Amino acid sequence: MRQLFNSARLSIFVIAITILTHSFCRADSTPEQVPYTGAISRTWNLGKPLLEAGAWQWGFDLRTRYVHLDNVTDLGLNVYPDSANTFFRIRGRIWTAYGITSNLQAYARLTNESRIYLGCDDCRSKIDETIFENLYLETRNPLGLPLAVRLGRQDLFYGDGFLICDGGPLDGSRTAYVNGIVITGKIPLWAFDILAVYDPRMEEYLPRIRSQHRKIIENDELIAGVMLRRLDEDGRSRGFEPYFLYKEEARSQARSDIYTVGAAFEIPTGWARLSGEIAYQGGRPATIIRPEESLVARVETTSVTRIAGLGGKVSLSKRFKLAIPAQLTAGYLYLSGDDPKTRGKFEGWNPILGRWPKWSELYIYTLMLESDAQPMNQGIAYWQNLVSPYLKLAVLPTPYIRLDASYMWLDADKSVFFDRRLAGHTHRGELLTFRLSLNIEGIIGGHMLLEHFTPGDFYPEDAEAASFFRIELTRSLP
Repeated sequence: MRQLFNSARLSIFVIAITILTHSFCRADSTPEQVPYTGAISRTWNLGKPLLEAGAWQWGFDLRTRYVHLDNVTDLGLNVYPDSANTFFRIRGRIWTAYGITSNLQAYARLTNESRIYLGCDDCRSKIDETIFENLYLETRNPLGLPLAVRLGRQDLFYGDGFLICDGGPLDGSRTAYVNGIVITGKIPLWAFDILAVYDPRMEEYLPRIRSQHRKIIENDELIAGVMLRRLDEDGRSRGFEPYFLYKEEARSQARSDIYTVGAAFEIPTGWARLSGEIAYQGGRPATIIRPEESLVARVETTSVTRIAGLGGKVSLSKRFKLAIPAQLTAGYLYLSGDDPKTRGKFEGWNPILGRWPKWSELYIYTLMLESDAQPMNQGIAYWQNLVSPYLKLAVLPTPYIRLDASYMWLDADKSVFFDRRLAGHTHRGELLTFRLSLNIEGIIGGHMLLEHFTPGDFYPEDAEAASFFRIELTRSLP
């Protein structure tokens, strides 16, 4: 398997370097600036014109967070107790971009995030490792073709991050990169992204300063696919984005193959905006082996031959033009869970590269209690087996301040805990979130976030409420 991955990476690298080399030969041309059409990325300069040949830019940003956690990893069940529940996270990033030719540029970003722990005798505060968070080449119109190519370590974020956002969930929000290539272009009435990504469990490609040999994900992951966007005759989006993704997870002798086909949609109406996404998953999972001390059901070894997962979401948003602008959103989320009674089939949803706090900063930790319910024993932010109607309210009292409040009623598709008294109980609990954001462009940004979770009968009866509190300040130059 490792040899297969190495061969695939080498082939992609050789093909991409060949394309980029031809781009060098066209340095005297003035290429049409083809933008990336599918990815909505946090990466610098995505979709903007490239730098002129010989031009360069640089920047720096600093993010400081104070975080306090209470019962988030074990709900007071003492399975994964919070040993370090109060700390500062300080992340600094410096980046530079250089125009190599008129249609080729390079980009690099170095990142360090260190923690200062409070009230934890077993925790050691220190300067953490410094890593290459981004390092890539980008070209437009290679060989005169109406394409854009980005090769290397980069950030990808499609839609609202339902399936593709974070390549390394185990390092939290420090990074979100993937290693791979994205080719973007247009054909009549369609824009497309073709992508290929390989993310190993630990760093294999670029050097680290003061390396901590930290895992960024539990398994080696290979993702390939195509993302489409329907256009009208004027090149504007029609609000329909179908896609196909293949994902391979590999660790030791275990391997899962997952195929995902789906589509995102957006339907504006005269008074509100309706949007959603639905996807089906098939494939072949790894054999599920439950340890005797597992918290979840089906503790025997079960040979599973196929995957049958379903995920989707829908929301209706309405803006109100009042003295204080506001927006109200009602939505519904469904992520299938595995039925312990079935044999030979795994119905649990696989979030692909969507393991990040898209619905809750608090609840991603609580999902660690169900790691044994996954074929490859994934933990934090592994979204599946979730059913949730929700309400969100956003208010903008000033151009610089925003207040968001949300309520989520959380259920499970299937009950999974081994305690027979919990059989058939699927109410996970209720989640309240409040966020106050500040953004004065060019000066400072930040927010204050508070979440509170009250567990339901899905969990053992002695489960306790959990809370999450964070204050963040950010500053960017230039």
